[in-house]
Amino acid sequence: MPSWSKTWVVPFGNETLEYGCDVILGPGMNLHRNPLCGRNFEYYSEDPFVTGVIASACVKGIQSQGVGVSAKHFAVNSQETDRTRVDERVTPRALRELYLRGFERMVRESKPWTIMSSYNIINGQYAMAYRDLLTDVLRVD
Repeated sequence: MPSWSKTWVVPFGNETLEYGCDVILGPGMNLHRNPLCGRNFEYYSEDPFVTGVIASACVKGIQSQGVGVSAKHFAVNSQETDRTRVDERVTPRALRELYLRGFERMVRESKPWTIMSSYNIINGQYAMAYRDLLTDVLRVD
């Protein structure tokens, strides 16, 4: 674990325990794809590699204190306005190389307790009911 994560991230786990909670709803891992996204302040970067590295360290630090994380929003959550109705159209290649890459690194390296699905539609199917994405890609691949 990088030395900065011990001083910056571990207090999140300690504070969560003091409040009597078990899981933090974060880290937010979506990419900065649109400057108008209302939650860019929660996300790390426009680069999936950087996002995966930072999120992995964050998850390891928090979970080292006995608190779980719920990494979010899986996947392709690029806007706040009408986020439950927007249909994010994305090619399979862009989905794998951009939108899923940071999540893949974080899951493989830090094994988060939970992952929160996004609320949007991806290529015509709601993310929270997208079996291929939530089961095959997230759990099997």
